[in-house]
Amino acid sequence: MFYLTCLSGWNQSCGNFMQLSLSTVVATIGALISLNTLPKMFGLTGVWMSFGVFNSLRLAGVWLHQTKIGPLANLDMAKGKSQ
Repeated sequence: MFYLTCLSGWNQSCGNFMQLSLSTVVATIGALISLNTLPKMFGLTGVWMSFGVFNSLRLAGVWLHQTKIGPLANLDMAKGKSQ
């Protein structure tokens, strides 16, 4: 979780507020859906699983930004070398 907090801070400092907010919204929606379903099946363990869903979706958003979309993505760096 510390890793996600650091990368979220990095996105904020780079001015990537839209990407950060969209990934947080998607993660929140996923967490709410899982909070409505998983605790009914698994009890208290389902609540912890929902927390895992939230953090996994946030990690996916940060990974997507760092590797595919963001300014430090490999594609953008490769384009910069060729120009």
